[in-house]
Amino acid sequence: FVFAGCAITNPSVMALKNGYSVNNQAPHSSSNNKIRLSDKIKVESQPAGAMFGSKASGRGGTGAGSSSAMENERSFAKDQASKVHSGRAASSRPAKRAPPEYGYHTFVASRSSGGTNTDTNSKSSDSQLNLARREAVRQAFKHAWTGYETHAFGHDEVRPTTNETNDSWGGFGITLFDSLDTMLLMGLDDEYERALGHVRTINFNKDYDASFFETAIRYLGGLLGAHALRPDPILVEKARDLGERLLLGFHSTHFGLPQSVINLETGASHNHNWNGGYSILAEVGSIQLEFAYLSYITKDNRFYNTARKVFSLYESLESPFGGMFPVYIDADNGGWGRRG
Repeated sequence: FVFAGCAITNPSVMALKNGYSVNNQAPHSSSNNKIRLSDKIKVESQPAGAMFGSKASGRGGTGAGSSSAMENERSFAKDQASKVHSGRAASSRPAKRAPPEYGYHTFVASRSSGGTNTDTNSKSSDSQLNLARREAVRQAFKHAWTGYETHAFGHDEVRPTTNETNDSWGGFGITLFDSLDTMLLMGLDDEYERALGHVRTINFNKDYDASFFETAIRYLGGLLGAHALRPDPILVEKARDLGERLLLGFHSTHFGLPQSVINLETGASHNHNWNGGYSILAEVGSIQLEFAYLSYITKDNRFYNTARKVFSLYESLESPFGGMFPVYIDADNGGWGRRG
């Protein structure tokens, strides 16, 4: 998300970025700001015996070997924490574990002729492996798509264990819209053409309270992504129509902040009750790409200019956390949400 970069001033997030876990707490926990890194950082690449003590030291890891290992760990952690706080990148990170090979040698051996050894580092072997992996991903997608197309084509989702359908995203076929650009990237032209036939039948003028964010990134984003790969007037037509409906969400509040829920027919919008009735920064601050590209292909600057005004509001506000923005913002008065 757009504002994820602002979180780098949070020491716990910096620790996570550098390969550490902070006392098993989620990075979004409000208590992370108070964590003493020198006490809490656990180096994930340390052997289990070094972190928790050898078997001889018992469950509590209180043996001499455990004490020495933990002392070394604390010393290393303090050094890394000092670098985090000073803003310098840690230059002496512990070496990362080598990734599993996923049958690499087996694959290469199966391609060798006459039982001769094959150079596993050769470019040709790497190329063959990448092609095999790519095809495996392609087949996995085809398997999932075939299940959807067979049992739920045109519906939002298929339930994988029962093959029942689910239309909790408006019933326009959100899985299908989500998959358009993927099918083009994978060269699944027949599947794409069948999906495009469904897109042609869709009418977004529906009395339905839609998620502004999900509609923007999945329905609108799906249309735009497909058009970027294979331009088609029908994709532009549907994207413009949906964009016009979402645009009403920006105009429903004094400061131009879209709310979380918008009626696609009437344009009426509101925020959720579960988050105090506020707009969510991760939503209103991360849909600018879709609206910018929509302006580009329609030559209509209203979409980009309207979405861009959200950033202008942020730039006029003072952060209460020394550079980081809170999670919520009040769409009515432009102030930060109390739960942020």
